[in-house]
Amino acid sequence: MKSAYRTAVLPALLLASACVAPVPTADADRGRPEDTGADDTAEADDTADTADTADTDETGDTNDSGDPAVPLPWADPTFWTEPGPLAILVGSRPSAARYAVRIATSVDGVHYTDAGTIAWGLSSLHVLAVDGGLVLTGMVDPGLVLLSEATVYALATRDLTTFGSVAWPVAEAAEAMTVDAAPYVAADGRLGVVYFGTSEAGVDPATIPGPHAIRRAWWTEAGLVEEPAPLYSEDGLVDPCVCTLDGTEVLFATVADDGVRVATSTGGPFAAVDNGAALSGNTVPFCRADADGGALVTQLPSDEGPPPAFRWSADGMVTPAGTAADANPFDGPCTSPAILPWQDGWLMVCAIVM
Repeated sequence: MKSAYRTAVLPALLLASACVAPVPTADADRGRPEDTGADDTAEADDTADTADTADTDETGDTNDSGDPAVPLPWADPTFWTEPGPLAILVGSRPSAARYAVRIATSVDGVHYTDAGTIAWGLSSLHVLAVDGGLVLTGMVDPGLVLLSEATVYALATRDLTTFGSVAWPVAEAAEAMTVDAAPYVAADGRLGVVYFGTSEAGVDPATIPGPHAIRRAWWTEAGLVEEPAPLYSEDGLVDPCVCTLDGTEVLFATVADDGVRVATSTGGPFAAVDNGAALSGNTVPFCRADADGGALVTQLPSDEGPPPAFRWSADGMVTPAGTAADANPFDGPCTSPAILPWQDGWLMVCAIVM
């Protein structure tokens, strides 16, 4: 449900998500921090570091869960530079590309300036900030890349100019496609990837009837290996992402025609949290978390204006927090928005229909 043009191919492409500092919210009238009211704004904390970077264990030591830690993919320097299977998406626009991946930058997390296009042919974006760089995942426009079944694809960059790309096959996958794959770094330092698993190609994934199983694969020495059982299942689920706060994993996902679903887990099954109408009409969640709490941005139902912003807590309760910027900095609707701290400021990443 990330855009009007969204057809599943075999398989869907993964781009990444970030669990980092809270999203600042914009108040065009005052431009200052305010703690009350859904339409009020919050000033960005430019000093915040990404939680994912702090949690990552790349040393090969034992991680917090007691399992032997393995080097994560970005420990290999070529991860950030090897052109790989998605090389066609960087540089000149491919003729078949329907989307541009655009970025905007901000020094205060409120006022953003369009900084141009960094990639082509990707939608349903997810962005992971880790190890001083960004990992991008999403759905590849049909006809651009020959994709393999049960595989997660990612672009990676440390400077928004030079890109590497990778293909991660998912072992023991129950379905042929990993739709809307979103990687995250768990509290114990392991790399997990969540996605909607399906084998029905050629249609908008959100329209596939029946329960949609959100599945998870973990990074191992052999690559990604899928867990036997789904994390959570409900009719119409797409666009999942997971963030961890105070020992609780919080899952966000679009529910077709019903806004965003929230579910939580402290190690057992994920259980839905009733947020009433707080997330009604919103789609394509992008979550972040740090010691100050959780932040969420979503796609507007009309795709116009700046992304809506929310705060969330470890119990899965969500509170509206105005908008994540004072205006949409792009010349087209911002779909599947991601907003996160980047270097000395803030970065907004959107898929723009061309």
